[in-house]
Amino acid sequence: MFVCNLTLTIVTIALPVLARDLDSPRAFTNWVTLAPMLVVALCTPGAGRASDRYGHKRVWAIGLALALVGNGLSAIAPDLVSLLMARVLAGVGNALVIPAGLALASDCYEPNERAIPVGYWTSTLAISPMFGILLGGWLLDWISWR
Repeated sequence: MFVCNLTLTIVTIALPVLARDLDSPRAFTNWVTLAPMLVVALCTPGAGRASDRYGHKRVWAIGLALALVGNGLSAIAPDLVSLLMARVLAGVGNALVIPAGLALASDCYEPNERAIPVGYWTSTLAISPMFGILLGGWLLDWISWR
């Protein structure tokens, strides 16, 4: 959950560099961070339903695979359109991981102890975007936006 959510904000700090490297207007480059967040917001409710219907572990594994593929394709994207498509794919993966991960964690606890995984899950959702920006800045300074 931490890594999937971190990837939503990790390129935020690199948007000016992305615009320059991909020879794109900065206004369009903003969609690199907005598109996956929008996809997560739109797809998470349906992903929760799919998780309940088809199995939490299965949906979580599919979501993780999609997120990994999307993030991998983002790293090799030759242009803005390819990067946006890869980020949307990663967003779909993240949307699947979020509710399925919470359900998997909750399944490991008795009903009277389920506040424990929900607390960890909520804390992770709250702090991981901050780490995405920090890590993104460090990676941009020392390696590359890719």
